[in-house]
Amino acid sequence: MTKRLINLGLSALILVAPAFAQTAPVQQGPQTYELSFKPSPTPTPALRYRLRPAMYELTAGNAAPIYFEAALLVPKSTDEQRDQLLNWSNTPLDQLPHDAANAALAEYESVFVQLDTAARREYCRWEPAFAEQKFSALLTHLGPLRDASRALALRARLQIAEGKFDDAARSLQTGYAMAHHVQDDGVLIQSLIGVAIARTFDGVVRDWQASPNSPNL
Repeated sequence: MTKRLINLGLSALILVAPAFAQTAPVQQGPQTYELSFKPSPTPTPALRYRLRPAMYELTAGNAAPIYFEAALLVPKSTDEQRDQLLNWSNTPLDQLPHDAANAALAEYESVFVQLDTAARREYCRWEPAFAEQKFSALLTHLGPLRDASRALALRARLQIAEGKFDDAARSLQTGYAMAHHVQDDGVLIQSLIGVAIARTFDGVVRDWQASPNSPNL
């Protein structure tokens, strides 16, 4: 079983590699970021701002069915709309068009409810039909959840820009929990999507750290 899953992951990587090769820019050396920090007092209580939901917030049950519901609710986006979300994800916080961005995110409200709920379940088991269907097994939830993660990250950036750090912390927790849950089966393509989601929220953490008056993480 493990060998079949590894082979499936390698095949998926071979299939998606050309797409990555066409779209990913050539990068020389390690990527660097310049941030300006200001000291912040220790939050009260300690560890008030976490990057994953606390254990006492988790409820019993499997998160996967709720993520499937979220994937079904993700609005169909045009390439232009998807590019706009990506552009806003890289726009400096003080230049974000709040009204336009919030209007775009209004379509995702029901998606966010499902993501916030799924992220606070005790475990996530997708149980795809690899044993029965092998290479034909469907992973149709991955694309919509990747789109949803970008929208969630934009919501977190807006919350940081508006000084709503408690709300932003909850969005970050949901994002990092989703990144962990997506790759829970250990299949390579799922792991790649999980890493991509986590990297998206790493950028939001940098925004938090560089934001004036942001609390200590």
